[in-house]
Amino acid sequence: QTPAATAAAELAQAFPPPGTCPGTAGNRPVVLATDARFDDALSASYLAKSLATGVLLTGTTALPQATVDALRTEGITHVVVVGGPLAVSTAVVQAIKALPAYTCGGTATTGAHLSVSRISAATAEGTAAQVAISVGPGFVGAVDLSSSYGTLNSTGGSGRYNTTAGKSSSAPAHTGGLKTAILATAATFPDAESASVLAYAQDLPILLTTPSSLSPEAASAISSLGISQVVLMGGPLAVSTAVVSTLESRGVSVLRVAGHDATTTAVQLADVEAGSSTAHLGFGWTPSGLFVARGNGFSDGLAGAPLAARSTGGPEPLVLTESPTDAGTYLTDFLGTVGHTGIDQNGIPITTLTVLGGPLALTTTVVQDLETDLGEG
Repeated sequence: QTPAATAAAELAQAFPPPGTCPGTAGNRPVVLATDARFDDALSASYLAKSLATGVLLTGTTALPQATVDALRTEGITHVVVVGGPLAVSTAVVQAIKALPAYTCGGTATTGAHLSVSRISAATAEGTAAQVAISVGPGFVGAVDLSSSYGTLNSTGGSGRYNTTAGKSSSAPAHTGGLKTAILATAATFPDAESASVLAYAQDLPILLTTPSSLSPEAASAISSLGISQVVLMGGPLAVSTAVVSTLESRGVSVLRVAGHDATTTAVQLADVEAGSSTAHLGFGWTPSGLFVARGNGFSDGLAGAPLAARSTGGPEPLVLTESPTDAGTYLTDFLGTVGHTGIDQNGIPITTLTVLGGPLALTTTVVQDLETDLGEG
């Protein structure tokens, strides 16, 4: 199954037509990103949440039939393209504009054609910032994570959810909920991918930076949106301690969420998501299931974020394997624990796994191993 087809299937499950389609009659948006590269898609989940919709994928120069079919059955009237013409070509935009708009379910036309708008900048960092700024400061979620800052781990890093030597800030000076953004490296996708469900569920923009210094685009967005707390994804090789220091000098509290690799960083983030909100340790999710995607391919996980965030029992964390054929030791150990005691020892056992993508994304053997690991908890 192609990435575009998987994204279409994920959208259909999150917004099952004809009973439930994005938006309202006459105003049904969807976010569209390329499946050829990851950088533009990283911020798409936050934009999709602001529009109460999901994410579809396209080729750079050709619109896949699976995407065309999804636009029809979901009754989409407006497409918001994330990324410039090098990501989603003018030819694709014109092809979309030529499509007739349908009512939810795709059985009748509305008499109009689809409309298209585009959000883009010259860099991935710029596109992410433009997405966040276009949504506006009033949509940014606020959370109190103050009890998560003080722990010092054995490697010299601080923060309850940081197992690396990466520096994290001390507890915030302010009390109560702080307007929060997610910050990740633009150089790779897994850290931002695992955070895409959190971005959708809690209305947190995903901003991108270069590893060595805070990107000016991210700095500008943090200022204009009134961000006073950042959940920083990944260790110091992903986002350096210099970036933390720059943020702190601007009065922004920084909570680093990091493991030894992208798989363990996703596990650490799951602990944040399920951490007690009343104790100011996390977001207070109470999931009984997890979503799983391959850790070395971006499309299934990023397009699936709205589905995971809209799970019937509440948002479910997205965890990552090492590859299509290797779950990885850290994920295996995590499943063995949460199948018995729940995430962050919250006492709610994880009993279900939702796999994003077909057998080329995660082999049947790996999926069976994951199920076994969970059952042995």
